[in-house]
Amino acid sequence: MPPPIIGLIPFFPWTSALLFLLLVSPLSAQKVGDRLMVVAESAAEVKMDSRTIVAISRGESATVEAVSDAGFRVDYGYGSGWIAKRDVLPVDEAIRYFTKAIANKPRAVDYFARGNAWFEKNQYDKAIADFGEAIRLDPKCHRHLRFGASRTRPKQM
Repeated sequence: MPPPIIGLIPFFPWTSALLFLLLVSPLSAQKVGDRLMVVAESAAEVKMDSRTIVAISRGESATVEAVSDAGFRVDYGYGSGWIAKRDVLPVDEAIRYFTKAIANKPRAVDYFARGNAWFEKNQYDKAIADFGEAIRLDPKCHRHLRFGASRTRPKQM
């Protein structure tokens, strides 16, 4: 005999949707102060009053300032604006996302992005390894060299 909850799903179609939202949807749990990573293929637009004010590159992070149904108001370091939920993930999930992307097709941009996520988690050895792999895969990309190198040593307090 199946567990009782399984028997309810065919009779109450909304039950499966409710279970999905409660168990699977991580972005609904984001709150002010959380860090998010951009997972959009090239960049995520940050908007204010329906105009794009900046594009944040894949693998860069921002801090949640406010939450709405459509997205997050984020501080991206040089200002703030609204970013779509579909373009970002929490840092821990971003690490899993980029790990899967690397397993499917190793690309410098994904190693660089995962390196940034590891850096956010204070996992500096893993960050350095990923930045190194990004440079190995794309040695001419100044972004990996400049930004990755600037993050290889945590700032001294």
